[in-house]
Amino acid sequence: MSGTYIFFNLLGGVALLLFSLTLVKESVLKAFGGKIRRSLGRAVFSRWRAFGVGLGVTCLLQSSTATALLASSLANQGLATASGLAILLGADVGTTLVAKVLTFDLSWLQPLFLITGIIVMSFNKKEKHRPIGAIGVGLGLMLLALNIIVSTSEPMRDSLAIQSVMTALNDEPLFSLLLRWQARE
Repeated sequence: MSGTYIFFNLLGGVALLLFSLTLVKESVLKAFGGKIRRSLGRAVFSRWRAFGVGLGVTCLLQSSTATALLASSLANQGLATASGLAILLGADVGTTLVAKVLTFDLSWLQPLFLITGIIVMSFNKKEKHRPIGAIGVGLGLMLLALNIIVSTSEPMRDSLAIQSVMTALNDEPLFSLLLRWQARE
């Protein structure tokens, strides 16, 4: 494979991944946004409940940042500090769990999510069920994007250039930290 082919396949896979993550997040908020906000509001009564809500919301939204923003909007309304921290801790654990689940081979779920999502979106007359179908399509596209990225990056494992860059980053933790910080921005 040529370098140009690999580059554009990786770029396409990343673009599809970002699109699918946005689709899932927006669809979850459209389908369950009110319930999520009410759950976060009730989380102030127990630290364990706050932890569970933070974990669950992050798994649904696939974004601990979105959960933190929701929790901070509740903090402006008088959310207890301990409950807010428990929500954020749950969000961090949720992010870790989602990352761990995505390391498994879930390629068999991709067509299942896509087909189910398309059926729900196409044949359901009620507008309130369409976001649920969009969640399925988004999850299927996310798994497809991860498949594209993994299969395209396979030849890069043997590349001496990539190995030397990774070794250099391993030897320079401050530079690695700066790259990570820049990528997050």
